[in-house]
Amino acid sequence: MSVYSLTKEQQDAAADEFGAMLRRWRLMNGWTQYTAVNWAKEAGLTAICHSGLSELERGLTKNPRVGLFLSLASLNALVHAQDWSGVRTRKLLDQLKTSRAITDQDGNPWGPEQFWSCRAGLLAPPEWLAPPKHNPAPLLSAEQAEELCTSWATAARRIARQTGAGRRGLDQLRQMAPASGRRDWADVLDEQLIWTPEQLALGWDPAASEWQPALWLAQWEAELKSEVRPSAA
Repeated sequence: MSVYSLTKEQQDAAADEFGAMLRRWRLMNGWTQYTAVNWAKEAGLTAICHSGLSELERGLTKNPRVGLFLSLASLNALVHAQDWSGVRTRKLLDQLKTSRAITDQDGNPWGPEQFWSCRAGLLAPPEWLAPPKHNPAPLLSAEQAEELCTSWATAARRIARQTGAGRRGLDQLRQMAPASGRRDWADVLDEQLIWTPEQLALGWDPAASEWQPALWLAQWEAELKSEVRPSAA
C-alpha cells in the first residue's frame, strides 16, 4: 500500500469516528436530529448553521467547510455556558438544559480547532464520548435476518403512506445509506435483496445499540413529520 493510500485510509477512518462521536454526543444529550435546528430557529442563532451537520455526523461530508466547525463550536460554547436565551418552547428547553458540552482536560469548551483536529485524527474524543469497548451486533439466523430486512421494507412503505411522502420520500430514504451501500439498501427496501447475518453485522451501530437501517428509518420519519405543517383553522 502506498503512503498516499495509507494516509487516505487513516483520514477516512478518523472522519468516520468523528461522525460517530458527534452522534454519541447528540444521543447522550437526549437530542434528536432537529434539536439544534429548532434551537437555532427559536433563539435566532445565526452562528449555528444546521445545514450539513447531519451529513457530518454520518461521515458523508468528505470536505467539510470551516463554517461547520464554527457552528459546532458555537453550539458547544452555548451548551457549556448553559445559555438558553431565546428558547421559548418548554419541550425544547427540557431537552437542552441537561446537555453536556465537550471540553478539554482543563474544562474549556472545544472550539473549531479542536473539532477540526478530532476529525483529522489529531485529537482523540474525550473519554465519555470514546467508542464503546464492546457492543457486538446480535447474532442472527438466516430467518431472523430475512425478517429484519422485510420489516424495514414494510416500515418504509407504511411511513411513506402515512406521511404522503410517496416515491420522492422513498428516494430520500435510499440516499441515507453510504454511497457504497446505497444500491443494496434500495434493493432491500424493494424486497429484491435480503442481507445475510454477516452482512447485517457490518451495519450494526454499537454506540446506538441499533442497526443502521433502523436509524435511517427513524431519522427519515422524523424529517418527514417535521415538514408537516398544521392547516390553518
